[in-house]
Amino acid sequence: MSGFLFLLFLSSGLLAQSRTVTGTVSDAHGTLAGVAVQVLGTGTGTTSDAQGNYRIQAAAGQTIQFSFLGYETKLEPVGTQTVIDVVMAESATDLDEVVVIGYGTVRKRDLTGSVASVKSDVIAASPSINAINSLGGRISGVDISDNLDPDKVEIRIRGTRSISGKNDPLFIIDGVQGGSYNDINPNDIESVEVLKDASSTAIYGSQGANGVIIITTKKGRIGKPVISYNGFAGVEYLSQHPDYRQGENYVNALRDAGKGAGIWSSPEDDRSLFDSDTEYNAYQNDIWTNYEKLTMQNSLFQSHNLTVSGGNERTTARFSAGYYGNKNQYRKGKTERYTLRMNIDHKVSDWVTTGVIAQVTHNVEHISPYQGLTSSTLRIANPIELGSPWDADGNVLLAPLDSDQENPSVGYLNPLINGVNSSSKVNEKQGTNVMTNGFVNLAPVEGLNFRSSFGANMEFKRTGSFTSANTTSNYILQRSSSSLTNENKRFLNWDNVISYNKAFEDHAFGVTALTSWIKSIDEKLVGTGNNQIVDEQLWWSLQGNASVNATSNYIQYQSFSYAARFNYSFKDRYLLTGSIRWDGASRLDRQWAAFPSVALAWRISDEPFVQRWDVFDNLKLRASYGRTGNSGIEPYGTQSGVTAFNNNRLAFQDTPVLWYLFTQAVGNKQLGWEKTSQVDVGLDFTILKGRLSGTIDYYDSKTKDLLIYRTLPSMMGQGVDIEDLSNPTKLGVFSIYQNIGRTSNKGIEIELHGLNIQSREFHWSTTLTFSANKERITALQDGLKEYIPSTDQDSKSLMVGRPIKSYRGYILDGIWQSSEAAEAAQYFRDSEKTLPFEPGMIKLRDLNGDHVIDNSEDYTYLGSQTPKWFAGLNNTFRYKDFDFSIYAYIRWGHWGDNKLNNYDPRTGGRYVTYNYWTPERETNDFPAADKLTQFTNYHGYTAYQYIDRSFFRIKNMTLGYTLPEKAARAIGLNNLRVYATGSNLWFKNKHRFMKKFDPEGLRRQVVFGLNFEF
Repeated sequence: MSGFLFLLFLSSGLLAQSRTVTGTVSDAHGTLAGVAVQVLGTGTGTTSDAQGNYRIQAAAGQTIQFSFLGYETKLEPVGTQTVIDVVMAESATDLDEVVVIGYGTVRKRDLTGSVASVKSDVIAASPSINAINSLGGRISGVDISDNLDPDKVEIRIRGTRSISGKNDPLFIIDGVQGGSYNDINPNDIESVEVLKDASSTAIYGSQGANGVIIITTKKGRIGKPVISYNGFAGVEYLSQHPDYRQGENYVNALRDAGKGAGIWSSPEDDRSLFDSDTEYNAYQNDIWTNYEKLTMQNSLFQSHNLTVSGGNERTTARFSAGYYGNKNQYRKGKTERYTLRMNIDHKVSDWVTTGVIAQVTHNVEHISPYQGLTSSTLRIANPIELGSPWDADGNVLLAPLDSDQENPSVGYLNPLINGVNSSSKVNEKQGTNVMTNGFVNLAPVEGLNFRSSFGANMEFKRTGSFTSANTTSNYILQRSSSSLTNENKRFLNWDNVISYNKAFEDHAFGVTALTSWIKSIDEKLVGTGNNQIVDEQLWWSLQGNASVNATSNYIQYQSFSYAARFNYSFKDRYLLTGSIRWDGASRLDRQWAAFPSVALAWRISDEPFVQRWDVFDNLKLRASYGRTGNSGIEPYGTQSGVTAFNNNRLAFQDTPVLWYLFTQAVGNKQLGWEKTSQVDVGLDFTILKGRLSGTIDYYDSKTKDLLIYRTLPSMMGQGVDIEDLSNPTKLGVFSIYQNIGRTSNKGIEIELHGLNIQSREFHWSTTLTFSANKERITALQDGLKEYIPSTDQDSKSLMVGRPIKSYRGYILDGIWQSSEAAEAAQYFRDSEKTLPFEPGMIKLRDLNGDHVIDNSEDYTYLGSQTPKWFAGLNNTFRYKDFDFSIYAYIRWGHWGDNKLNNYDPRTGGRYVTYNYWTPERETNDFPAADKLTQFTNYHGYTAYQYIDRSFFRIKNMTLGYTLPEKAARAIGLNNLRVYATGSNLWFKNKHRFMKKFDPEGLRRQVVFGLNFEF
C-alpha cells in the first residue's frame, strides 16, 4: 500500500512538473505582437514578440490564457504538447454593444445618428451625488456649466437655440419622461446615452429639440443574491478667493482713499477715515472680526448606498437604498437625501414580460441663518470688520460699532444675530419625489414586439420660512415674517410602442410605431404673515400673525404624439433610418406640427477592398437630416390674464372689495412652433487593432420662428409682473410671445480613445473630447440688427451675428497714467466736451473717434456666455491591483461676471488684489482710491462688469486599490476596492482679475471611498 502511494505521489509530481511551452499567436491577417499570455492561477506571464512568438513555463493540467484588445480571450489547456499555436478571433464586443436610443435599442455598429454612450464604470469613477454634472467635458458637444451660479447648473447640447423658449435637453429615465436626474443615485445607473443630432432626437419631436439624455438604471441579474455597498466620505473646502483686507492693509487703503479725497496727509488724520469713534477705537485697539470664519466652515459630507440584486429565469430584482448628508458651508445649515429604488422584471410566459420600476427620494434642507449675509449685510461687504460681535458679557451685539444698540445709525449689522437662538431665522425645505414606471411587453411571434408603459412622477414640496423681528433683514420694520409654501406636482407619461424586425439573406429591416401622451399638473398654495405672536411657532401658526395673506395657483399642460420609424440595412453595411413624428401641444394655439428625419450610414470597413488594406478595424460614414420643434414657453403663454387682489386698497365706503389688474403677459392666438433643422455628417473609426478609436461629427442647425418674449411700447401700460403675481406693486411693461427671428449653430465634435500601453501588469488609456460651436442670431424682428430685451440698457442685448447670451459695453484699456495727462485731456466724459479725463480715471476705447466716450457710440460686443470651444482629457493607469486616473477640463472663449466688479474707491475694495491707482503707485487695474467717491461715479465703471472667464482645471484625480480576487474571497467577499479622490484641486484662469477665484464657483473636495460585494 505504501509503495502504491509512493508511485501515485511520484506520478502526480511528474505530471505537475512544468516545462517550456512555445508557439505563435496570429489572427486572420497575420501574426500578433503584444498579446498577453498568462498561466491561469499563477503569476507566470509574458507577451508575444514582434513576430507573434511566445515562450512560457506551464505544466500539464494547467490552462494558458491569451488576451488582446479587440480580440476574444482564448483559453488553451496544457497536456503533453510543448507547442501551442493560437489563432485569435476579432472581438465584436464594442460594435455589438447595445446602445439605448429613442423607444428602443440598437447595436452600436448599426447606429446611423450621433449618439454618445457612457457606461456605469465611467460614471462611478468620480464619486458624486449627481452623475450628469460630473460628465462635463467627457462627452463632446455637451456643455455643462454653472452659468456663473453653482446652484443653477446649465446643460446645453450643441449650443443654445431659443431666446425665450426652453433650451434644456429632454431627460428620459428608464423610458419615462418627467423625472429628475438629481434624484438618481449614480450607483444605480447602468448607462447614459446622449442623442445629439436631429435624426436621433426627431423621434421625440418637440421634446427633443434641445437634445435628449437617456438614463438607464441597473436591473437584477439571474443568479444568487449579491449584496454590494458603495460609500464615500469627504470634506468640501470653502470657495477659493483672494485674501481680504484687514489690519494695516485695510487702513493703508483707507489712507490712500483719504489722500485721494484731500482729507488725509499723515497718520494724525487717521480719525477722519473712520465713521465713528467706536470704529476708530477698535482700530486703535486692533479689534478685528472675521465673520467668514464665524459663519462659514469646510463642510463634511458622506454617502452610503446598499444594493441587493439577484433572480432566476422567471424573475429578477434589484433593490437599493441610499443616504447622502452634507453639513453645508454656512454653519447651522444641513442637506440630507434618502433614496429607495426597486427594479423588478417578471417573465409571465415565453412571450409576456412585465416589470415595475419605482423610486422614492426624500430631500431635507436646513438653510443656514447666515447664508448670504457676509455679502449683503456688512457695511462694506467685507467679511473681516472692525469691532467685536460680542459685548463684555458674551452677548451678541446688534451693531458692534454703534453705542446705541436700540437704534443703530452707523457701522454695520452683526450677522450673528440671525443665529442667536433656534427661532431667530429658520428656513427649511422638504420634498418627496416618487417615480414609478410599470410596463408590459408582448412578443407573440418572432420579430414582433409590443410594449406599453405608464410612468408617474409625483413631487411633494414644502418650504417653511420664519424671520424674527430681531434679525438683519427685519430690524428696521421691527416685525417678524413667516411663510409656508406647499406645492404638488404630477407628471404622467403613457407610451405604446409596437415594432417588427425581420432579416433575410442580405436584407434586414425594422418598423416602429408609437403613441405618447404626457400630462403635467402643478398646484401651489402660499401663505404669508407678519408679526407672529410666538416666535417659536415659526410658520406653523400663520393664523397667529397680525396680518395674513394667501395665494394659490394651478398650472396644467398636455401633449399627444404619433411617431413612426423605419430601419433598413443591406449586407449589414448600408444602413438607412427614417422617422416622422406628429406633436400636439396645449401650450400653443397652432398646436400640431410634423418632425421628419432621415439618416444614412455606410460601414466602409466591411467592404472587401478596404479589408485588404488591413488598416481599419471599423470605419463608418454617417449623414443625417432632421427637424425638431420647441414649444417650451410658460403654460398659458398664449393667453392674456387678470389677477385678483384683496388687500384693502380698494373699498366702497368702509367695505374692502376685490380689485383686478392685467398680468404683464399679453396673449397671442397665432403662436406656433419654434422649429430647428439640423444636418450632421459623422465618421466613426477604429485602427491599430483597436488601440485607437474615435468619432468626428460636423453639424449645422438652423432655428426659425423663435419663441421670443418681447416687450411692447410703454404707452400701452403696465401689468403685474408674471414672476410675482401676488405683488400688485410689482408692475412691468406689457410683453408678448411671438414667432420671430432665427438662430444658427454649427460646429465640430471630436472624441478619441486610445490604448497606449496594455501588458499583463500595466495599462494606460486616454480619452480626449473636443467641441467647438459657433452660435449666432441670424435675424430679429422687423429687420433689427440689435434689440435690447430688458431694462439693463448698459450690458445685455440681442445682436444679429452674435450668440444669444452676449454682453455689450465699453472696452477697458486700463487706467489713465500721469504720463498720459495731456492725451487724457483730449477725451471727454460728456457730449459738450466740458469734462475731460484725468490720470487715475478709467481708460476706455474710443470706437467712433469723436473723443467723446458715451454708451450710444462706444458700446460694442464684448463676448458671450457660450464658449468658443471646450475639451476634456482623461488618462487612466492600472498597475497590478492599483489604478490611477486624472481628468483635465478646459472651457475657452466664454465671458461672465467679473468677481472684482464690486470695487469700492472709498476703501480700496474688500480683496487685497484690488490693485488701485495712486500717484505714487500707478497701475492699469482699478481707478484711483477716493474716500468721497463711489465706483459708480467713475465714467465707464461698467467696463469692469464682464470679463473673459476662460479657464483650465484639473477636475478629478483618483487613486484606488482593488484587493486581489483570491484575497477577497478569503474574507468572504467577491471584490473590494478602496480609493481616494480629489476634485477641483487646481485651476488656471485666463484673466488676471480672476486670479485665486475658482472659475466655476466650485469648491475643492477630498473624498475617501469603499466599495465591496458579497
